[in-house]
Amino acid sequence: MPANAVGANSLSDITCPTVGSCVAVGDYRDANLNLDGQIETLADGTWTAIEAPVPGDVPTTGSFGVSFNGVTCPAPGSCVAVGAFNNFAVTPFQTQLFVDSLSDGTWTATDVPLPENASVSYYDSDEWNGLACPVLGSCVAIGQYVDTSGQTDGLVETLSDGTWSASEAPVPPSTATSQDLSLDSIACPGAGSCAAIGEYWTVTDGLEGPGEGVIETLSGGVWTDTVAPVPANASGATVGDLLSLQGVACGAAGSCIVVGDYLDTTGQTDGLIETQSDGTWSAAQAPLSGDASDRPSDLQALSCPAAGSCTAVGSVMPTTTAGRC
Repeated sequence: MPANAVGANSLSDITCPTVGSCVAVGDYRDANLNLDGQIETLADGTWTAIEAPVPGDVPTTGSFGVSFNGVTCPAPGSCVAVGAFNNFAVTPFQTQLFVDSLSDGTWTATDVPLPENASVSYYDSDEWNGLACPVLGSCVAIGQYVDTSGQTDGLVETLSDGTWSASEAPVPPSTATSQDLSLDSIACPGAGSCAAIGEYWTVTDGLEGPGEGVIETLSGGVWTDTVAPVPANASGATVGDLLSLQGVACGAAGSCIVVGDYLDTTGQTDGLIETQSDGTWSAAQAPLSGDASDRPSDLQALSCPAAGSCTAVGSVMPTTTAGRC
């Protein structure tokens, strides 16, 4: 652990750009019982730890906590980590999003902007949920923030030419009085080509409707949104909270897969596979072995090392049928 640590440390993410070269991020408790960010680096067979830097304008006295939601290294010695500084000394507490970058052997912290409609009253709701850096100098981080109307919007932060810029993620068209959107995971097979997944809710006459899955796609410098399609055997209730998108991976630009689960017409939860082809998303039920075809299932994560080649993992829920458990 870093030299000023007194215990209670944890790691939240790791990346290994080459064999024997890894970086992990997390947090630890210091002597003042605050949570500091930590960066662990593997080189020449040895792990070393440092306290993660934070932007110079954050208050490092009083009660605070630093957390990291992702780290990636597009090349050895070049890394990016997305962090949040939570200031608990004010009520309600405020969260300041920042980025730590490794270059020439030194980690530096940078404030990131928020979209113009971001509210200063809800900073405790701003958060990171995903990060992708397909090549050096090109990164996209996603999450959520609260705007001046109190609505939760999808957050997209883009690194280009050494500068981070912020934008609001688009939402599907709706006649609702407001829409809440959160982006949860992202994959970018190349610079300027990404797919992100999330969930959005509509609010009409003060009542929040059920959530729906959404897929955001970056192509040609423009983000477009798609309501996640469902297989033919999906229940009509699936347009509610009964559809969940869990993971996204892209083997190449324009070739992405999303996995999750949905409710079918029998009331059973099935694994979901969403496939991108020629700019269009289609949905299918995930296959199962014969003896598991009548049991609830889901898919939770996947990897696609090349276009058309993917592996997804999930679970099959135990049930009692015909004396079998």
